[in-house]
Amino acid sequence: MSSRGTTVAGGATVWLLLGILLAAALPARGTDPPRLESLFPQRMPLESEGGRLARTFLPAEVVTACRGGLRDLRLLDSRGVEVPYAIDSGRRLEMAIEKRLSFEPEIGSVERSRQQPENAPAYWRESYTLDLTVAVDRLLPPSAAGWELVLEIGNREFVRTLRVDDGSGELLASGSLFRLTDPLRERLRFPLVPFASETVRVTIEGEDGSYLEPVFRLESSTEIAGAERNELELELVSARTAEGVTTVELDRPPGLVPDRLRVATSTAAFNRVFEIWDEGPASDDRPLAVATLFRLRATAEIEETELALRRARGDRLRVVIDNGDSPPLSGLTFTAVLRRPAILFTLPEGETGGMLYFGGGRAHRPRYDVTSLLPALPASGSRATLAGETYDPSKLAPVRLGAVEPNPQFDPSPALGFALRAGRELDSGSYTHSRRLTAPESADGLIRHQLALDTIAEARSDLGDLRILDAARLQRPYLLERRGRFQTVPLEVELREVEGGASRYTLALPVSPMVVDEIVIDPPISFFERSFELDGGDPNDSGSWRRLARGVLSRREGDRRKVHLLTSGELVSALRLTVEDHDDAPLDLGSVELRYQATELFFAARAGEYSLLVGNPDAAPPRYELAAVRDVVLAVDAATATSGPLGENPDYSATARFKSDSGFQQLVLWLVLGLAVVVLGWFSFRLTRRER
Repeated sequence: MSSRGTTVAGGATVWLLLGILLAAALPARGTDPPRLESLFPQRMPLESEGGRLARTFLPAEVVTACRGGLRDLRLLDSRGVEVPYAIDSGRRLEMAIEKRLSFEPEIGSVERSRQQPENAPAYWRESYTLDLTVAVDRLLPPSAAGWELVLEIGNREFVRTLRVDDGSGELLASGSLFRLTDPLRERLRFPLVPFASETVRVTIEGEDGSYLEPVFRLESSTEIAGAERNELELELVSARTAEGVTTVELDRPPGLVPDRLRVATSTAAFNRVFEIWDEGPASDDRPLAVATLFRLRATAEIEETELALRRARGDRLRVVIDNGDSPPLSGLTFTAVLRRPAILFTLPEGETGGMLYFGGGRAHRPRYDVTSLLPALPASGSRATLAGETYDPSKLAPVRLGAVEPNPQFDPSPALGFALRAGRELDSGSYTHSRRLTAPESADGLIRHQLALDTIAEARSDLGDLRILDAARLQRPYLLERRGRFQTVPLEVELREVEGGASRYTLALPVSPMVVDEIVIDPPISFFERSFELDGGDPNDSGSWRRLARGVLSRREGDRRKVHLLTSGELVSALRLTVEDHDDAPLDLGSVELRYQATELFFAARAGEYSLLVGNPDAAPPRYELAAVRDVVLAVDAATATSGPLGENPDYSATARFKSDSGFQQLVLWLVLGLAVVVLGWFSFRLTRRER
């Protein structure tokens, strides 16, 4: 009985294990990965010839719908198979490509003769037949248009006549062939009219004493125009006019590197000097451009309103306009002009078209091997041949683009649907402050909130005590992005003391403490050069002050940029700036700004009301599964939450901390320490009485 029961139980266990293994081996319903085309909300059909390299510029509506670097762009053929492509961000707008071909033809026959007339100098004649048979199929186009005959001659000085024909007497080029040395002047190149023969004959005649015996070369060059243009109006951050100078600050979105800047104004006529400066930590001490722009309206309008720029590296552009005694230009707007990107691809043999899918921010940047084939310019040898194949429209398969249309295969369900579940319940009573967050509808289920300075001031320095709760007091998992875009806030300045040839300024922080990345000052004078020290610390603790930056505050004559004091991004409660004046008057700092990189909080949630809690020094940093898919989360579009003011948490209770694990452990620790103090006191009392 017992033996049989054991056998039955063992058999059941075996079948159970087999069932589990089979279930694991079979694909679960609803867990299949999404089809690639379902990730993109828009698409655009294209037609091209399969088996040939093709190139097409991307329309502005495609570029603006994609994320940086066009990472959410894919090309599929008619079968739905992914087609690798390379992105060519484009040459500079003014940079045309000159494609050169060159070869030395074989000399088929040579005829030379010398004639000596009476009472005249000797007359030299040489004739060469150039055989183009070897190169005609490989290099020469059918009409052989655009070729030049180039001669290399070792003689120091000469003057000859030159004639080139196609062998049957039809003239291809003629003229004077010469080299004169004082000053050096020469003509050794002769453009040829289009020809179809496989040989040409070159005849050289002259009187100055010897055969030239040149080396012949045929060259052809084709110019391919520069890149096409995209245009984007830049957001104006600030503008002010003082002492005949207008200064404008423009926001430059990340990844937008303009080649040119176009200025528009409603002023009918002007002629003014414009300086464009790069602003930000990565900028250098040279302007991006200095040029005189003008407009004159007479019988016709004549104007120059664009500047070519060096590569910008900061996060803002500063435009300085010298008005002189004229009024400021009215209705100013600024447009960035940049290269229009193109993609290069080859459809499979036999295919005649495909589909571009783009947008949505749900796809990562692809890694195709063909990307590395784009040649750097200038190029020579095989790389030059590759460049010709890449940029020459005559070598590429034509591409016809259709209209942009919604993608019917797009799956509009939230990309972060898997992360919309709540976390563990949390007792909010141990957090001192709270802020209401209102999450709007988000197509992908992701909400963004930029942490305000007062929130950061009440939080721990590691921000590990931030929590987001829903109406049921359940945690919502979140991610922190600490190095967001730079934000700027003005600082109040107070000159505290002048002593020993140095001035000390106190810079009042908007909240305390806070992380300081950079201080930006704009003195109203045009030239200065003084040593400085920037310290941060706690005004109530003289031993807490530490050096954040030191160096020289300087501005050269004509340099109107602000002065940037970079720090290591430390958390401080107060700032003081010491400037060495020596025998000069204290420096008027003018406007002083603090720049810091915003911290953004991302959480997956549906539309509704949430609470942001902060202010619990005993809370352990949270650990959410969301951190494992950080790249996926930050790739999708986020809706921005609106927020209320930060206030005291109405649920806060000083005793609530003791209900948590860490609080209970602290309570036990204090009880043990208190008991130890009592016991030690009792023993001390007993020993004292015994000694008496």
